[in-house]
Amino acid sequence: LTGGLAHDFNNLLTIIIGNLSALQDKLGEGAGATHAQYVAPSLHAARRGAELIRRLLSFSRHQSLEPRAIEVCELVRNMTQLLMRTLGETIDVRVRLPDSALYAMADPHQLENAILNLALNARDAMPAGGTLTITLSARNLAPALARLGEVAAGDYVQIDVSDTGQGIEAAVLARVFEPFFTTKPFGDGSGLGLSMVYGFVRQSGGNIRLLSTPEKGTSVRFVLPVAQPTSAPARITEQTPGHCPQANGPVLLVEDEPEVRKVIRMQLTGLGFAVLEAADGVEALALLENIDDIAVLLTDTVMPGGLNGHELAHRARQLRPDLPILLLTGYMRAEVEADATLAAIPVLRKPFDPPALVAALRALLPQDANTEASNS
Repeated sequence: LTGGLAHDFNNLLTIIIGNLSALQDKLGEGAGATHAQYVAPSLHAARRGAELIRRLLSFSRHQSLEPRAIEVCELVRNMTQLLMRTLGETIDVRVRLPDSALYAMADPHQLENAILNLALNARDAMPAGGTLTITLSARNLAPALARLGEVAAGDYVQIDVSDTGQGIEAAVLARVFEPFFTTKPFGDGSGLGLSMVYGFVRQSGGNIRLLSTPEKGTSVRFVLPVAQPTSAPARITEQTPGHCPQANGPVLLVEDEPEVRKVIRMQLTGLGFAVLEAADGVEALALLENIDDIAVLLTDTVMPGGLNGHELAHRARQLRPDLPILLLTGYMRAEVEADATLAAIPVLRKPFDPPALVAALRALLPQDANTEASNS
């Protein structure tokens, strides 16, 4: 259900965000500014819709994660100032860390989001102020306990986020991880905060539980698999904002949804690219076989006609090993590819706006392509 929701809604939101972004650019200043005031909130609402889909899919464990070995003590230490500013002066933030480093296998951004979500929930449970305590420790789960927690036996990093707030009634406690369940007034929360944390922890190979006593406070405890420390990955060099190198030939855009294809074509032509279009993988492959100067392939991943985006990318690699390829998907977790030649192909997730497309093309195209195109 959630996979279908992601694909269909993200395609719809791609159309909405793409057209609203184009309209916002055309209205600009002057006489159009009066109408632009209606565009901005619509664009903001569409982006909130995309975020809502991401949150729902995180609960169902279909989000896209980039796990790596992270030093959790350092991550929490770096978050302390942010938490103190976010929670306010009435909340006393305490951090209890072990003397030695603890490494967990997890997506660092999602772990930060999880801790922040738990901290914000704790703040809301302490309207008159109180204490938030984050405790890290090493934990070994024996086989019997691991079976109860539906995880593998072995070593874990345990993270406890505790507050001295109002606590949670037993009837409510049983439902706290349900998506869209919330005790807050309408408009004050989506009911997806704890669902996101639950989905992230379970998808990462850990488990989570919540203990609470009314009028005494709440403690959320979750475990993540341990990892061996590795060297930090190289940072991607920042490019000049707004600059998009040009290709020495047309872009082949492959998308089965006509309105989605129209929006992406509009964005590409607005960036100065010549665009060829195909409605499915079979049509696209024929173009690749017969048009030598196609310089870039942008293809949706899920398409009818017997040749999906991954298969098309594989055939394109066989035809032209150096052809830049960008996969487009409305799903939050791409299919695992056994072919190592496709592992390095970047993925741009729908819905996206022009700046996200520019960033993806900057990473895909050589930075001297613009100069070569200008000199030709």
